Amino acid sequence: MYTEPDPAVQSEAAMPLIVLAISIAILLVLTTWGKLNAFLALLVSAFCAGILNGMGADATLKSILKGFSDTLGSLALMILFGAMLGKLIEESGAAHTITGALIGVLGRKRIQYAVLIAAFLIGLPMFYNAAFLVLIPLIYTLASTTGMPLAWLGMPMASALSAAHGMLPPHPGAAAIAIMFHADAGRTLLYGLPIAALGAVAGGPLWAVFFRNLRSKPPANLHVERAVEAQGLPGMAVSITTVLFPVALMIAGSAVALAVPGGNRLAATMRFLSDPNVALFLAMVLA
Repeated sequence: MYTEPDPAVQSEAAMPLIVLAISIAILLVLTTWGKLNAFLALLVSAFCAGILNGMGADATLKSILKGFSDTLGSLALMILFGAMLGKLIEESGAAHTITGALIGVLGRKRIQYAVLIAAFLIGLPMFYNAAFLVLIPLIYTLASTTGMPLAWLGMPMASALSAAHGMLPPHPGAAAIAIMFHADAGRTLLYGLPIAALGAVAGGPLWAVFFRNLRSKPPANLHVERAVEAQGLPGMAVSITTVLFPVALMIAGSAVALAVPGGNRLAATMRFLSDPNVALFLAMVLA
């Protein structure tokens, strides 16, 4: 038998969604129109969400502080070791080695996919902003030397870095979600790799087709071509090992956990070594 839904119950159920929409609107206004720092804007919008949900100022503040400390406590070492590893990859020239080798193997006709693969590999252990700053001079140089449109080469790079940073541990966002749901970071990485790779291809070479005739170049003061001496760069084997070491360690830990009983000493050892914090620390030492 059909009964008419209670309007009061419907209104109460919809209230959290309304508060969420208002909080997001406040966040957008503060960051776009108010030009407020994103972190400060997030704090303000989170505080507004708590007040609108009837938590009270004191309870809202305690909730924000607890959430911040819990998240930071889980991710602090990961962020620190990831940033240090990224700087070592940048300063050593390993990123240049990997990109140059892939372009040499795949050739000019498949240069987009060479850029995509290089950016995806480099983006696995490096944070987006660091990897972008490392790779964008290479994209500028390739665009000027090959005559190809800047967007045609830049979009595969940006798409690969976005997919790796947004979907895969040990990057902070994906790692925080894994921690929140008590998911194994290595298994999350293993399952996420093919999905992230497909997203990178769709948002890179496939989407860039629509911008093939778009001609643009960086502002004169933004980029100055710089020659990189090949003999001063690390070898391909060393470069690719350094970049993939933490990823391989995390995946190996998940594989052992699936194949070996939990009480086994090997499983316990691999569970320790494949922890994102330990894997990134060992990768930094190796680098």
